[in-house]
Amino acid sequence: MLLVIIGKTYYIGNPCIISLKLDLFINKETYQPDEKVSGHIEYTDPLIGGVKGMKIKINGYQTTTITETRRVQVPVIRPTPGVDRDGDGRPDSIPGVDRDGDGRPDSIPGVDRDGDGRPDSIPGVDRDGDGRPDRPTAEQTETINHSDSETLYSREIPLDSKSPSYFEFKLPTNLMESYTGQHAKISYSILAEAETFGLNKTDSKNFNIVVKEQNIGDPVRTFINGKKGVVESVVEIPKSRYSRGETIAGTIKIRNLDRGSIQKGEIVIRGLEYAAADNISRTSVIEEYKTNIIWDSDNTGSFNFSIPSTAHRSYEGKYSKYYWEIEQSLETGFSSSDIKAKNFFVIT
Repeated sequence: MLLVIIGKTYYIGNPCIISLKLDLFINKETYQPDEKVSGHIEYTDPLIGGVKGMKIKINGYQTTTITETRRVQVPVIRPTPGVDRDGDGRPDSIPGVDRDGDGRPDSIPGVDRDGDGRPDSIPGVDRDGDGRPDRPTAEQTETINHSDSETLYSREIPLDSKSPSYFEFKLPTNLMESYTGQHAKISYSILAEAETFGLNKTDSKNFNIVVKEQNIGDPVRTFINGKKGVVESVVEIPKSRYSRGETIAGTIKIRNLDRGSIQKGEIVIRGLEYAAADNISRTSVIEEYKTNIIWDSDNTGSFNFSIPSTAHRSYEGKYSKYYWEIEQSLETGFSSSDIKAKNFFVIT
């Protein structure tokens, strides 16, 4: 049945062909904690009487995904002698006949043809001693996806059932910064939902959270103590907490080793991601930077490293964390006196 009103055509009595078009708009894609988010929803009226209900849902999640690959033994199709049951274009193994062309007759049940000191598999007989009758198996690669999720923020706001319908809300002050890594992710989204006569339609938008540089308080010196035999080295940096764009200025002192014996001296700074899911964990190097040590006249040196403005912020959640380490690396050409030692610091 068709009903035409002011140039619009409505289909009455057949909801399967009714199409509700819903669009969500937000004022920008990146926000800071404690900032206001504003936007609106627009829709086309599918039926006389309009939309019954409308709302938005704001969600933030920390998720981890780890793919595990392992080799397992799986049952295979039992061959039927003289019949091509496995579809390889050749008849299945015929006991006593060299069908596979390896110079030996095919497996003969009860006979040790493969020379492993045990008779070949006898269908229906527990030859391998596992308490079950023998059954042909083959090694196969198995892939398992492990995942876990933590809700960081969730809120639902009802809206007027009109088009356009405007909204505005304020984000919490303690939101974690958006992050996408190798196995971990922190993400935020807004979902708009409208219902009309049993028909629901949704539209969603993702948005990013960027956290302002925070007050890091009083500086606390951090030491990296290295020792190999009688050789000692101490790296000192003035703080344990830094902001993006800041410079790490440190010093190093070595004892019981002539500076001329050092072939290579550098500071390595790494950003690492730890993720866990279903009791499986992975640690990945996401960022790595190196800077050379500048040696003075005696056994002391210094280095400077400017933290990139794009460096990931340290965080710790239920299933993942991002942390930073600083390592001293001294190479002398002799493994007995090479030194590698590290400690941790935070980027706020």
